[in-house]
Amino acid sequence: MKQQKPKNKKGQISTEVLYAVGTMVLIFLLLTGITFNRKLDLKKTDDYLKKRTECLKISNTISSISAAGEGTERIISITYNVTIFKTSRISVSETEIKPKTIEAVCSYTGNLAKDVNIAGIGNYIFNNTKGAVEVGKVS
Repeated sequence: MKQQKPKNKKGQISTEVLYAVGTMVLIFLLLTGITFNRKLDLKKTDDYLKKRTECLKISNTISSISAAGEGTERIISITYNVTIFKTSRISVSETEIKPKTIEAVCSYTGNLAKDVNIAGIGNYIFNNTKGAVEVGKVS
């Protein structure tokens, strides 16, 4: 008499399919997490580069006005909070207070009349008066 093998392989196949699907879902979640972290890093880098560009724009303005001599003036648009120190240091930060924000810092060559705090968006005039650069808001 011939022995028949049981045909109960459906249970084993469904377990293997569940294992394969679970592995694929796990890989997908890992890739999603890595992509999300990279996106956050790129956003932080982009924010920093925008602040750094603003800082260098102000630095170049102060340096060129100082070098050009008395009576020189220039109007520029500023989109961040900026602190300009007489010690040749410029600090650029967000207009809104956010946790874990990064400041951009740069330096300039020239003579600033006094420390300046620029709060917020607007047009500002930089002018060379008596050999020192003064900063004022354009009305």
